Amino acid sequence: MQVDLVSALRQEFGLKRFRPGQKKAIRSLLGGRDALVVMPTGYGKSLIFQLAGVEMEGLTVVISPLIALMKDQVDSLRAKEIPATVINSSLSEERQRRRLRGLAKGKYKLVYVAPERLRSAAFRAVLRKANVTLLAVDEAHCICQWGHDFRPDYMLISGVREELDRPVTVALTAAATPAIRKAILRHLRLTKPCQVVTGFDRPNLTYEVQNVDSGSKGTVLRRLLSRGDDGGMIVYVGTRKQAERVTENLRAYGTRGPVCYYHAGLEPRKREAIHSAFTAGTLPVVVATNAFGLGIDRPDVRMVVHYTMPGSLEAYYQEAGRAGRDGKPARAVLLYRAWDRDLQEYLIEQSTPTAEEIQQLADHLRSSAAFYDDLPLWKLRREFKLPSSKLNVILAHLEAAGLVERFDDGQAIEINSDWSSDLLRAQIEQLDRQRLHRWKQLDQMVAYAEADVGHREILLAHFGQISPEEVPSSTPRRRTRYKHNRVRQSCQSVVPDSHIVTLQLWQKGFTPEEIAAERDLKVGTVWDHFARLIHEGKLEPSNIVSKKVERKVREVIERLGDCSRLRPIKEDLPDEVTYHEIRCVVAAHTP
Repeated sequence: MQVDLVSALRQEFGLKRFRPGQKKAIRSLLGGRDALVVMPTGYGKSLIFQLAGVEMEGLTVVISPLIALMKDQVDSLRAKEIPATVINSSLSEERQRRRLRGLAKGKYKLVYVAPERLRSAAFRAVLRKANVTLLAVDEAHCICQWGHDFRPDYMLISGVREELDRPVTVALTAAATPAIRKAILRHLRLTKPCQVVTGFDRPNLTYEVQNVDSGSKGTVLRRLLSRGDDGGMIVYVGTRKQAERVTENLRAYGTRGPVCYYHAGLEPRKREAIHSAFTAGTLPVVVATNAFGLGIDRPDVRMVVHYTMPGSLEAYYQEAGRAGRDGKPARAVLLYRAWDRDLQEYLIEQSTPTAEEIQQLADHLRSSAAFYDDLPLWKLRREFKLPSSKLNVILAHLEAAGLVERFDDGQAIEINSDWSSDLLRAQIEQLDRQRLHRWKQLDQMVAYAEADVGHREILLAHFGQISPEEVPSSTPRRRTRYKHNRVRQSCQSVVPDSHIVTLQLWQKGFTPEEIAAERDLKVGTVWDHFARLIHEGKLEPSNIVSKKVERKVREVIERLGDCSRLRPIKEDLPDEVTYHEIRCVVAAHTP
C-alpha cells in the first residue's frame, strides 16, 4: 500500500515529522508484514498502529492493559475525528452491546480492549465477522512469563489471532531484553517480522543511586524534593501502606506543592482524579506503587525517585523512563538500603506460586469435577485463601494444561475432567523456571543498586545495546551491616546477600521456621536460599536434610537418569520426603 506518510501524519495527527523508527514500522504494517517495536516510554509507539490503522481498510483491534490509557487515546482520536471506541468493564452492559453492534456494522476504525475481553465468546464472534486487518498488542512484554509485568490473559492473544485468520500484527513495548523479545515473537507466532529497536539510551536522563544504609530515606527524599526543578515528580514505593506513610511524612514537613498518594486500593474515581491532576500539571508530586504507570503522559516530569527498589531492571527502566519525556534534563534516583531486597523476596513469594500450591489446586479441581461443572473465582479465593495475583497465575498454568477454561471475563472457570497429567507437570516445571528467573532478575537489580559507577552502561548492557565488557568496573560499597531485631551484628562490615544472611542464621542454630520468622519471610523462601547455597557450594545437602533422605533422593535420580523435573522424583519417594528436601538434593546435581 503506497501512502504519503508525511502528509497523513500532518493531516490526521497534526504532527510535522516522524520520530526514529516510526516510519519504518508503519511501512512494514502497510506492506502486510508483522512488526515488533521496542521504543522508550513516550517516544510515540501508539502513533504507529494509529496511523497504520487509519490508512488500512478494515478494523484495528488494540489490546491494552489499562483502562485509563485506553480512554485517553480514544478521546484523543475522537478529537481528531477518527472513529475509535473502547469496550471494557467500566461500561454498562447496554453501552457494551451498543458498541458491539457498531463494531459489527463497521462504525469504527480502531477499538481498544483489555486482554480479559478476549475471553468473551460474544466479543470474539463479533470480531470474526468484522474485517480485522490490524492487531496491535501494546505493552507486549506482559505476554511473557519472564517479563516484569506478566498478565496471564495476554496468553489468549495468539489463539484469537488464529481465529481472525492472522491479521497483520504489531507488538509494542518499552522494556524488553533480547530474550523477552524472542519470547514475544514465539508467543504471538510472528514469523520474520520487521523489528524496530530504537535504542534504550536516554541522554537527557541522569541515573543515580543514593546509598542510605545510614540515615533516613525520608530525609533524603525531602532534600531531593526541596531541590527539585519546576515540573512533576513521581516517588515509587513498594506497598500501599508505604505510599500513605511517605505521603503523610512529606505533608508534615511541607513540600513545594500538593502531594497525593496513589495505589490500586483507592476508589476508581479517586485514582482517575489524581491521574488527571498530575497529567494536567496541577498536582506536582505523586507517591505511588507501580499501579501508577501505564498511561502517564506528562512530558515535564523532572524526577522519578524509587523510594523502594523494584524487583527487576526492566521494571526500573520503564518507571524511571517516565522522567524527561520532553527531552530536557531529568533525574532518576534510586534510594537503596541493603535490606530492600527482603520486600522484593516477599513479593516474589506472594505472586509466584510454588509447585505444591499449583498441584494442590489441580487436585482439588480434579476432585470437584464430579460435583461442579464450573466454579466462580470468589469461591476458590475463599477456599484456598490465596492472593488474587497468585491465583490468577496458577489458573493460567492450569488453563494451559487443559484442566480449566475461564469464562465470564475470567471470573469463573469450567473444569475439564479429561486432562493430561503430563501437560500439568510441564506447567509446574515452567513455573519453577519462572520462579528461578525472578530470583535472577532480583540479583541483577541488586547488582545495579550496589554498583558505584556505570549505571547507564549497566542498563544498556542488560537490554543488549552494548556488550557487558563496556560496563565500567565497580568498587563494592562499604555499608553498615544488615540489622535484625534479635540478632546483633557489627555495623562495620560489608552487607551480605540475602541468602548469605540465611546461612549465617542457620550456622547460629536457627531452624528454617525460626529464620523465616526472624526475617519476615516465608519458609519456602528460606528453603530456596538453602537450595541456592548448595548450588553455590556453600552448603552440602547433608547439612540441610538427613543422610537417609539424601540417599533416597540420590537413588531415585540415578534410577531416572534425570533431575530436571521434580515431580517424577517425588512420585518415586515416600510421602514424608518434601519438595523442599528434594530441591536441596537436586541443587547439588544441577550444573
